[in-house]
Amino acid sequence: MRVLLSPDPPASGVIATAGDAAGENTPSPPPAPAAVVPPAAKTVLTGARSEREIELEAELRQERQAHAATAQEKKAREVRIAELEDERRRLLEPPQPPPPTKPKRKRVRITPLIDFDNE
Repeated sequence: MRVLLSPDPPASGVIATAGDAAGENTPSPPPAPAAVVPPAAKTVLTGARSEREIELEAELRQERQAHAATAQEKKAREVRIAELEDERRRLLEPPQPPPPTKPKRKRVRITPLIDFDNE
């Protein structure tokens, strides 16, 4: 063990050593006391629910069902409106004339104009 001397002695009267500086001779902290579980945590762990919580869950379930029904009704109404607008547009616009058909091209036969028999 190596003793380090300083010009001023410590107030406690204990001389510091190199091992103290490295943390070798320091006492370990006392063990942590056992954790006390709060009452709210016990309720969460055991799963006990109050009447108010059960009422709120039922109300939430009803709201979700009502929202789903209104969403379906809203979508059906929008589809019906779109169908009616398409039908109205079809009735108000004048009928389109059929596109002109292209006449078929006739085959042209090219015959030689040179007569080789009359030489």
